[in-house]
Amino acid sequence: MNSFSFLRLLKPKKKVQVALDIFGGMQCLLFHDVPLLLILWRGVPYALGVDILPKEETVHLFSRPKPPKFDQKDYKDFLAALLKAAQDEYKLVTYDRRTMQHGILRNYLWLSTVMFSVECTGIYQVASNTGAPWPMYPSTLFWILAGLSLISSLACFCFGVDTMRGRGVVLFPYQVPFESLMSMAHQEASRDLPVGRLYMSMIRDLEKGINQHRAIATTVGKKLRYISWGLLFSLACAVLAVLAAVIEGALRAAPGA
Repeated sequence: MNSFSFLRLLKPKKKVQVALDIFGGMQCLLFHDVPLLLILWRGVPYALGVDILPKEETVHLFSRPKPPKFDQKDYKDFLAALLKAAQDEYKLVTYDRRTMQHGILRNYLWLSTVMFSVECTGIYQVASNTGAPWPMYPSTLFWILAGLSLISSLACFCFGVDTMRGRGVVLFPYQVPFESLMSMAHQEASRDLPVGRLYMSMIRDLEKGINQHRAIATTVGKKLRYISWGLLFSLACAVLAVLAAVIEGALRAAPGA
């Protein structure tokens, strides 16, 4: 022990000073060839006689353990597991999530096209007063709501095409050429580089790509929500426009109108 603190034992049988390591709460010492186990409990040292084991085994039992040796093989195995997890995460954010979002986006584009066509047909039927099962009249409120419905569906279609197009530079999984990675593998095998440098370089590159694609997926998700709100707004305006035309037509067709 490099540093000691001399403490007084509670209720000792003999007046004796013992050394207690200040960096640990337990220490084994010898007093007249009798091993004593010193335990620090709530800041108070207690002495217990240990006479069950021989002196050599008692000292060995309470000695400080040596730090474990660095295992290079286990370190490389752990890095390989991290690399596999990073590759799976990169595939998830670049292919699986992108495919799912583009599928939803294609459905929104198809829905906005259908809604725009149906709205144009409905406006023509109301304006010409042909093909309607009941009297309709295009009032001012009808034209306002019908215009908002057309503009909203058209804006959703254009916004969806722009979202599918994408922007910016897309990072690939690895920033360095594979030839450089092969050179790093050779240097690591020759002990010219520290163990695991190749895996660490690949994991860092994958992490950069994952963070970028995750940010892109978050942005696309927000745009998909905006498109869904726009389509709902277009549908609501179309329904209200039809109701306005029906009410106006019923008022004009009423007797004495």
